[in-house]
Parts: sequence; structure tokens; C-alpha cells
Amino acid sequence: MRECPDCGSENVEPEVADFSGFLHSSINKWKCIECGYIGLMPEKESEKEDTEEVLDESGPGLDLYQKIIIFTVCLFVIWMMFLLF
Repeated sequence: MRECPDCGSENVEPEVADFSGFLHSSINKWKCIECGYIGLMPEKESEKEDTEEVLDESGPGLDLYQKIIIFTVCLFVIWMMFLLF
């Protein structure tokens, strides 16, 4: 999603016509429908992507370590049961 740097609107579309009237496609030129701004509009990251990046950077959570410990303890108990019986 792109956002207008002037008014903050997300109602934007690619600008495909230049002054000579020829149609062309330019990734960098966008037009804001709300205020008419034409120019560069960087792609806006959604909040969900930001949250995912923060979770990825923090490393595995405590839940993963808890699961590994529980699995290891269960495996050990099962192994001991086979040794005793």
C-alpha cells in the first residue's frame, strides 16, 4: 500500500501519462486522488508486517524452549520405563 507524503491518503494510483501525451509506466511516479500530488510515494508497510518483524528479531519465544524441555523430559521418562520393565 502506498501513502501520499503530502496528505497521508492511501487513495493513490500510478501516473501513466507524461506531458507529451504518451503513455508510459513508471514505478516511481504516483498520483494522489485526494490532493493531486504527483511524484515519489514509497510503499507503506502494514502494522502486521511490523509486528512480524519484531517477533522475528526477538528470536524464539519461551514457548519453544518449554516445548523442547517437555519433549526431552517425556522422552527421558519413556526411556526409563523401558529400562525398568
